Amino acid sequence: MKYVFAMISAWAAIACAPSALAAQGVVRRAAGIQAVSPRDAAPPGAPFDIEATIMHPAELPASRRYPILVRDASGSAVLQNYIEGTNFLIHAGDRIRATGMAVGERGGIYAHCTNVSLVARGEPPAAVNATVGDLLSERFDGCLVTVHGEISDVFPDEIDKNFIYFILSDGDKSIYMPTTWKYEERAGAESMIGSIVEVKAALVVGLNTGQRRSLGHMLWIPSPQGIRTIRRSERNQFDVPEIYDTLNMDPDRIFTLGRRRVVGTVLASWQDDNALLQTDDGYVVRLDIASKGTPSPGARIEAAGLPESDLYNVNLRRVRWRPAPGEPLRAQSPAPVSASSLLGYAPDNRKSSFHGHTVEIAGTVRGRPHMDGDGRLILEDNGFLLSVDVSKCPAALDGVTVGCTVRISGVAVMDVDNWRPSSVFPQIKETFVVVTSPTGLKVLSRPSWWTAGRSLTVIGLLLAVILGIIVWNRSLKALAERRGRELTAETVSHVATEMKVRERTRLALELHDSIAQNLTGAIMEIRTGVRLGETSSTGMREHLAMAQKTLESCRNELRNCIWDLRNRALEQTDMEKAIRLTVTPQIASAALAVRFAVPRDLISDNTAHALLRIIRELAVNAVRHGHATSIRVAGSIEDGALVFSVSDNGSGFDPATAPGVEDGHFGLQGIRERVADFDGEMEIDSAPGKGSKVRIAIKQKGLREPDV
Repeated sequence: MKYVFAMISAWAAIACAPSALAAQGVVRRAAGIQAVSPRDAAPPGAPFDIEATIMHPAELPASRRYPILVRDASGSAVLQNYIEGTNFLIHAGDRIRATGMAVGERGGIYAHCTNVSLVARGEPPAAVNATVGDLLSERFDGCLVTVHGEISDVFPDEIDKNFIYFILSDGDKSIYMPTTWKYEERAGAESMIGSIVEVKAALVVGLNTGQRRSLGHMLWIPSPQGIRTIRRSERNQFDVPEIYDTLNMDPDRIFTLGRRRVVGTVLASWQDDNALLQTDDGYVVRLDIASKGTPSPGARIEAAGLPESDLYNVNLRRVRWRPAPGEPLRAQSPAPVSASSLLGYAPDNRKSSFHGHTVEIAGTVRGRPHMDGDGRLILEDNGFLLSVDVSKCPAALDGVTVGCTVRISGVAVMDVDNWRPSSVFPQIKETFVVVTSPTGLKVLSRPSWWTAGRSLTVIGLLLAVILGIIVWNRSLKALAERRGRELTAETVSHVATEMKVRERTRLALELHDSIAQNLTGAIMEIRTGVRLGETSSTGMREHLAMAQKTLESCRNELRNCIWDLRNRALEQTDMEKAIRLTVTPQIASAALAVRFAVPRDLISDNTAHALLRIIRELAVNAVRHGHATSIRVAGSIEDGALVFSVSDNGSGFDPATAPGVEDGHFGLQGIRERVADFDGEMEIDSAPGKGSKVRIAIKQKGLREPDV
């Protein structure tokens, strides 16, 4: 009655839990945690606040990260311990208040318990006696149970090697029992196979700590001490029926049978846990070895394990083996085949017809096993790729490189998944050949040294060299351009410096030859005038008038020098523009006509400067002294000489009686001196009332050679 009442209460609580969650938003009963939907468990999750009794483990610090099984009137729940900063001990039988969040992660709903407070101490719950069949009926979910049975198998967890699963069997019923066990000491766990044991543990459903698989109903044993051996198995683990009584059974029936054994000759073995055995009657059985170490090909052995069918053959898993007496079967002669036949692509050939047979195949090596790989070599035959397992014969690969043509002798294996209730038609994973001896691989020919890979390598190197040359050339070009700019800048700076020095020298000469000499003459005239002031006032006035004219000439010459410093006429590329820039500001409103048919690049800077000074001086004299209103300038190259003229419509003068230096007029004399510097000639054509024309010819000395 007690259990009936508990079951009724649990079902009622479970039925009410979703509505309570929806109404209040907080799970108040243990069974309600199991009813949380993935939608409610979405972040931040569904909060829970329950009072329940600890069923398991017997003693645990509250701060230790370990699952806690609790139970109340509604049922049970597994709480994942996420408690921080709590050090008190909790015991089985204690009533606690636990709060936290039911969250969805890693494919399930997990109750993250973040706070525990002790409500009351209590006595540890009594274990309920049950059978394995009772445990699978769901009547004892969340209870502490005591159960008896036989350890039928032991295997490590695939993720956590220090976690072991025991299979407890009672007749044809079995249940998993996970517990911690050091991987190095697994032999002690395997020695318990066949032993009759008593187990005191908690029955949970879907336990998953994030590292271990959920296998439905499980007996949760925190440590191996929860398993008490009643008696060691007196039965030899090989003292089981032979496999032959299973050959005509349905796969689902074979799946539920206990251990079976088989005796025969090993055809092949590969990796660390697979072998293919042929019985004396010709049946081929694949063996999945439970422990490390596989039998050698050609050995006669006795193997015992759990039978399963792949719909082609009956195979054994979780196999233990030992040598068996008797003569092994004689080795088969290899039958030549093609890769297309082994893979089932050739007409009238099935993969299953080659399973367990010794075959011979030739092809080209397209891939060698990696250092940490599965020991598979890839063979190509007429466009078909075939895997060849050499994991047990690594010496067969000596001298074998990619591209070699080889002949392989070995045993063909068709790898098929075993039948499961959820997979009615097991999948054929692959067909491969297992090399059973170092002589099973023979090199027929080696690849040419000049391979496609090496060609690509050489092409790559050539491209790299070409790219390097291009980069180098561009670098040199950039360096040359930079150096050229630096040299140009240095040259320009040097030329500018030379031009400054030359211009300073020219100005110094002009100042010395004209202004300085004229000033000296003016000083002498003033001194003479002062000396005559006491004796002859007329002579004094004449000399002072001469000094005045000389000083005016110096002033004009100085003004011209200053104008030359500021004038940019020499920078012009057209002599006509240069003449206009030089003359126009000096002749006021007089008309100026220029026709100068001499390219600027034929005239040196010194010649151009002298030419502009001469033309300006003639134009200024024509306006100042001759009162001219029109001035014409012409120039050309005649017989290799530069010939130019300046004519005006002024009052004219008599060249023979024209005032000279002694009269204080320095213009014509300065022009004659400039023309003489270039070995030139000057002609003056003028008469009073008829205007004037000055023609000047400068020899080849004043011209530059034209650029070719």
